[in-house]
Amino acid sequence: MIFSAPVLFVLSSIFIAYLTAVFLVKIEKPSNVVSTTRNVAVDGLRGYLAFFVFLHHAYIWYFYLTNGGWQLPESNLFVHLGQSSVVLFFMITSYLFTGKLLSSSDTEINWVRLYKKRMIRLLPLYLIAILIVFLLVAIISDWMMAVTINELIDSVVKWLVFSIGGRPDINGVERTRYMSAGVTWSIAYEWLYYLLLPLLAVIFTKRFYWKALIFTGFLLYLISFYWWPRMIIFNCFVGGFVASFAVRNNWIVSVSKNKYSSIVACILLVLLIFFDNAYDLAPLFLLTLFFIIVASGNNLFGVLSLIPSRWLGEISYGIYLFHGLVMFITFYFILGYEYVGNLSEIEYSFLVLLIAPFVILAAHVLHITIERPFMNAGQFENGVWRYFKAYLHSRRT
Repeated sequence: MIFSAPVLFVLSSIFIAYLTAVFLVKIEKPSNVVSTTRNVAVDGLRGYLAFFVFLHHAYIWYFYLTNGGWQLPESNLFVHLGQSSVVLFFMITSYLFTGKLLSSSDTEINWVRLYKKRMIRLLPLYLIAILIVFLLVAIISDWMMAVTINELIDSVVKWLVFSIGGRPDINGVERTRYMSAGVTWSIAYEWLYYLLLPLLAVIFTKRFYWKALIFTGFLLYLISFYWWPRMIIFNCFVGGFVASFAVRNNWIVSVSKNKYSSIVACILLVLLIFFDNAYDLAPLFLLTLFFIIVASGNNLFGVLSLIPSRWLGEISYGIYLFHGLVMFITFYFILGYEYVGNLSEIEYSFLVLLIAPFVILAAHVLHITIERPFMNAGQFENGVWRYFKAYLHSRRT
């Protein structure tokens, strides 16, 4: 089904993901946790994008287990479930933070607070994922060191710093990056974009934040010794820049919210399958138009504004980071590579449909136990610090 009827497989997977989210929101009472102050359509989109990356890697895993090659899917549909989803993630990042820059043209940006919030948002769950990778490597290695201590430290450090500098094999375990489905590469680009924000502030707001520019410039200089990013990836952020300006135009927003624009958005996505990758100019243009429609508040016939869809968006980071680990543990430790590699197409398709709820459940649990407590702690700490500064000021006056 995943190969002979790909559209049916994708629709079935989405249905199962949505039903899982329906079950979870009944437990979690999302009215207390799903923000209504953010862009609802973008929030709803984010969850499906993360889930599509899972489907993309499920396709890749089957061919890896049957012929040993970790390569892009032959199906353009499954190529775009991965690549276009990541492109849209980059667009969301640039849209949100370019919007922050544009909104701060009359106020000072607290760069320390901004980067601190990014660390609190991204680091805890990332460390959990990487620690699980380290644990799996140790188990596969029988808890024996197979490389020199310097080689081990070098590989571990590269993984810990959001894979800046690469995702090398750890302790000689071949293809270590496949344990996480190789998703950590995109987080390195996210951080690269964050480090460019002070420079973008100069471009968009004509304001110079010298301390932030010097600090981030120095970090970028150090990073350049260990990693030189692919320039083509930066094109993915351009759509977010365009969208952040577009949503400030009342006419564009009005047209984008029209019900016919929902049809146009779906057509734009369908047109993507005529391209074999998402990084060329034409597919990036289609994705930019699609994202402008969604960022303007179009919820695609109401789907993106549904509470379960928004909850999937709330836990999307966990879905993105941990779907590879769930598949690897299932395929390697629970079922075995040989067993999964000998499954028929229909058997493997049903196995993926069975794994899907566990991916979402894992992300749900991690959000409740790790992500949200850290985010709440960060808000509490910021509140305490603001109170303390106000208190000191009152004492001086």
